[in-house]
Amino acid sequence: TTPVEDAYVKVMLMMGDGIQVNYSFTDSLGYYNINLTGGYDYVVFVAHEDYYFAMSQTSVQSGETVERDFMLEAISPTETSVLIMGYVLDEADDPVTDGNIFAFASDPSGSDGMPYYGNLTTAEIDGYFEVHVIPSTTGGGVYLMDLEGSSVMIGNETSDPLEDGQSYWMNITVTAPVFDDDAHLYGYVTDSTTSSPISGVMISVDIYDDMADESYFNFTITDASGYFDINVSSGSMDIQFQKYGYASYMGWETLVESGDDLDMSVELTPTVATIRGNITDAITTDPLSYSSVILYDGANTVSSATSNGTGYYELRAFEGADLQLFTEVQGYSRGYEVIDVNSGDELWYDFELYPVDAWLTGNVTDMISGDPIADCYIYVRSDNYEDWSNTNSTGYYNMSLVSGTYYVQIGANDYMANESTVEVLSGVGTVHDVELLPWNIPSTVLLHGWVNDSVSNNGISNAEVVVYLPDSYYNSRAMTNNTGYYEMYTAPLEMSMYAHGIGHAPYFDTMDATGTLDLELNILLDADDYSPNGSSTQSPTENVTWFNPELLHYDIQDYNLKTMQLLLFMNYSMYDTGTNYTLLRMWGMSNDPLNTYSTLPYMVAGDQYTVDLSWNASVDGGWLSGAGNDDLYSACSPMNYYGDDYQSAYGFYSNSTVSMQSGYAMFDIVSGDYVMFVFGNWSSTEVGDVEGTFSPQTTILRMDWDMSSINVVSGPFVGEWSVDGLELRYDYLVPSTSYSMLFMANDWGERYWFDISTASVDNDPPVADSGGDITAVVDTIVSLNASGSSDNVGIVSYVWEFEDPVGSPQTLTGVSVDYEFDTIGDYTVTLTVTDGAGHEDVDTFVIAVTPDAIPVANAGVDFTVDEDEPATFNGTGSSDDVMIIENYTWTILSLDITMYGESPSYTFVDPGTYSVELSVTDSIGQASEPDTVVVTVEDVTLPVADAGSDETVSFGTEVTLDGSGSSDNSGTIESYVWTFIDDGSVELTGETVDYEFTEPGVYTVTLTVADAAGLEDIDTVVITVVDEAPPVANAGADLTGVEVGDTVMLNGSGSTDNVGIDEYVWTFVDGTAQELSGRTVNYTFDNVGVFTITLTVTDAAGFSDTDVVVVSVSLANDPPVADAGEDQNVKVDATVTLDASGSTDDNAIVTYTWTFDYDGEPVILTGVEQEFVFEIAGTYNVTLTVTDAQGLSDTDTVEIVVESSAMSFIADYWWAFAVIAAAVVIGVAAALMSRGKGGKGKASPPTENEIADEFDDDDLPPPDDEL
Repeated sequence: TTPVEDAYVKVMLMMGDGIQVNYSFTDSLGYYNINLTGGYDYVVFVAHEDYYFAMSQTSVQSGETVERDFMLEAISPTETSVLIMGYVLDEADDPVTDGNIFAFASDPSGSDGMPYYGNLTTAEIDGYFEVHVIPSTTGGGVYLMDLEGSSVMIGNETSDPLEDGQSYWMNITVTAPVFDDDAHLYGYVTDSTTSSPISGVMISVDIYDDMADESYFNFTITDASGYFDINVSSGSMDIQFQKYGYASYMGWETLVESGDDLDMSVELTPTVATIRGNITDAITTDPLSYSSVILYDGANTVSSATSNGTGYYELRAFEGADLQLFTEVQGYSRGYEVIDVNSGDELWYDFELYPVDAWLTGNVTDMISGDPIADCYIYVRSDNYEDWSNTNSTGYYNMSLVSGTYYVQIGANDYMANESTVEVLSGVGTVHDVELLPWNIPSTVLLHGWVNDSVSNNGISNAEVVVYLPDSYYNSRAMTNNTGYYEMYTAPLEMSMYAHGIGHAPYFDTMDATGTLDLELNILLDADDYSPNGSSTQSPTENVTWFNPELLHYDIQDYNLKTMQLLLFMNYSMYDTGTNYTLLRMWGMSNDPLNTYSTLPYMVAGDQYTVDLSWNASVDGGWLSGAGNDDLYSACSPMNYYGDDYQSAYGFYSNSTVSMQSGYAMFDIVSGDYVMFVFGNWSSTEVGDVEGTFSPQTTILRMDWDMSSINVVSGPFVGEWSVDGLELRYDYLVPSTSYSMLFMANDWGERYWFDISTASVDNDPPVADSGGDITAVVDTIVSLNASGSSDNVGIVSYVWEFEDPVGSPQTLTGVSVDYEFDTIGDYTVTLTVTDGAGHEDVDTFVIAVTPDAIPVANAGVDFTVDEDEPATFNGTGSSDDVMIIENYTWTILSLDITMYGESPSYTFVDPGTYSVELSVTDSIGQASEPDTVVVTVEDVTLPVADAGSDETVSFGTEVTLDGSGSSDNSGTIESYVWTFIDDGSVELTGETVDYEFTEPGVYTVTLTVADAAGLEDIDTVVITVVDEAPPVANAGADLTGVEVGDTVMLNGSGSTDNVGIDEYVWTFVDGTAQELSGRTVNYTFDNVGVFTITLTVTDAAGFSDTDVVVVSVSLANDPPVADAGEDQNVKVDATVTLDASGSTDDNAIVTYTWTFDYDGEPVILTGVEQEFVFEIAGTYNVTLTVTDAQGLSDTDTVEIVVESSAMSFIADYWWAFAVIAAAVVIGVAAALMSRGKGGKGKASPPTENEIADEFDDDDLPPPDDEL
């Protein structure tokens, strides 16, 4: 307890690499005093040359004075026998003499490099310093501290041992940072619970620049509004927000780029609880000082503390569920707990950590090439410790561990991870070399051969040959053809192999494909003529429950058994002849080397397999429920998706963009609410998705009741569910229904044995119902009745238990029992019902045994009676606990009428509501309290409807319908409804209504009246609406140009009437009197003349009007037929006669007109016959137009060809030209024949081309038009 003078007391903020705040030296009393800024967590450490280093963590509030005392432990007899010396220089090699130089020796236990001894000195004028420390096996160093203008520590250290009596040079170079503050952070810090701003929050920023391989640090403090802004460098940023009374907010690895302006606003969570505890060595129980204790929410919120010299820690905690509390200190295993923290909690968690005492080393190489694999990750985990590491460039790794059994996982990019269990021994190095198999394995060896029967040596078709690398994914396989031949490409490795075929035993061996590209491997399979043989027992098969499990036993005999499977199916639905079962769970085992597993409990001895399974009516399952679907019990399984645990159900997902994609619907493991769908490629829908649908997939066992047909169908869907509102309520107890167990045993020769059994499950307990509390009179029989109890199958036991007045237990059995209580009091009775499955339920009630009481009047339930009908009262419900009721007195209060008897009658005349009181008197004169029954007397007299007198009105006149003459016995009619048909149904309401009908006619109007009792009556009135306006006839316009035989339409549609025209009549004389009917009619006239036709129109009221139309009819006239005569060829100056006499007409042609062009001018001639002299040669088209007396016309054309005189000469002397032409032809022929005389044989006739060759173009005759 001696005061320590001149001890160096240093206060730092543990942010970044440490922020220096202030320091002091103790006086002669060992006292120190340091001014600080309140509101932060500080670390205080003490160093003195004669004492071990001491450190403590403390919090200081604004305005608070905190006393933090230290008890220092002397180093004696240890001596400061290690000298550390060096220079403190700046970048220009100039000496730096400011500040204190702190030298330290690291804790030999390796506690995170923390010092366990410290000493202080200062630099001389040339920057040189010397300082002594104690020896340390884990090294030490020096730091320049308290340098004016700098809050960071600058130093030099080593992890090599500081040995006794040795000297070590450790220079310190003071450098200025080279970072550019080229980015900006800003924001507000607020309270997460109140949203209030928080001032005085310290924000520290650590940034690492990969390109420069340098670190950057800066910090700032929020102002009164909670605002901050700070310039920072670019790089990967870690940011921390710290304030006393709040958990720290930690942001990791945020990329900050040059020029960024980032809003980094955060909310801080208040600390509202305290966690305390001790951290000790699990072997020695020694306290572990300077251990870090961290509370973490898995996101960004952190509270931390450090254990003191006694291993004690105290951590201010924030509120939350599933928080991670862990502790670690260098050289020890980690401690870990998952805890819930509530406001105001005072929690205690101790940690025992195991010291590191072993090493794991090894080399990681490529299995194919043997090359080392650099930068592999190595993850190790035991019950007490876990750690991570990586291989170096040579594939080597070395890890310091706590001895024990470790799960070891080693992996690298492009390689399959290796998982193994390694025993790491204390005090020695355990070597664990690993070969990793590449994902992309080259298959370069052609493996081929025959698979034959070992006896006949015949090839076995469809046999399978498999080569594989044990403990890896790699395998190659091939099927034999019909000759037994197979071939495949495989890897150049030493591997295992097997072959099997139908009806044969399997063959297992190893093969070596290294160093070759072609390998022939022939295989002989022994015949296996026996299928698996089995038997089974199951018990019980009814009322299977958690505590009454079904025991299933199977005996299977087979030397070459490959798999056994037991499938549990649940009753899902019925069909005409059987039941559909859905798969809920599978147990199985497999001897396939590539798929070896065992979830089925079995034992094997030789060829005998014994399976014993106890099923207690439970699986991993739950109830799917959602809008629009019945609840469905479905199998489910827990699944971890990126660190979060869910319940999952397999099926298919669809929405507007994807259709029936397989995967897992994920449900919150606590609430059961749907969260998302995870696809087979491990991607997922958005959390909160409400657009998709989920279709659960299962396997269906379809089994006829007589077992004549059994089918297993894989993959059907059992409904489609919207994910909006979908949930899975986990319930491991399966529903109460029937279940089927399908057992299958298969051998390698593709033969099998199967067994199907069924059992019923009763997981629903009964419901006990005692009937409720009972009040009984002493010394009377009390009947207890449990018939209201129920069970889904049936109750087998009813037990009633209570204590009698002297405390003796009483037990009665049966669904109903009687018991007489002879003592007044309250008796608590327990009814226990049990069903066939052993489920129980209890119901407790009280029997109040009382002395004799006054009778109880019961006037019965309220009732209704018609007026003028007898109302019978019922007092039979009245009771007395012991005595007999002798008198019943009934009083109709509003009528002052009294009646007597258990069931008197009274006839009410007027409708209404009447209260009737009943008082009863028992045999000893005790009168009851009155009981009242309410009698409602209903009105049953119909009202009388009066629709008024029939009326006749003119069309267009408004009619008043008057029902005021209607009446009712109650004096009031509640409703008047008038209904009739007028161009559709019409309904009017009211005592009197006005209405104008849409057209004349006779209308029957029905009046329905109803009184307050809803009684109705009807009456009708006939309204005749007459039409008094005549129609207006319109026969249409007069018709001319009509010929005999023409059909004329007479149209009277222009006629009008205010209501409508019923009849159209047309009258006229055409040889004889004619009469036609219809708005439009057609008529054909046979005579010539002018006809006056009269149209008479008549409306529905009988009014009529007439109009006439005049039709002028003439004889029929066909158009004439023009005939201009035959075409003519004449000479110039010849006279041409144009003759139209061949033209015809049915009457007479009155005009003949000839037209043509001559010498550029039109020529017009008239008459039947005309002559014209053509003086100009040419071709003339002359058109004849003939017209009859009716103006009808027709045309015809004649062609006149006028020839010149030259053409006449040629025509006269054609024979001369013929002679000349013949002479020319003969001459040509002779010339050609003379050319052929020089050859042998006869000359051939000349060809057409040869003739043409004899003439030049000038010799050819002129064209015809130039002849």
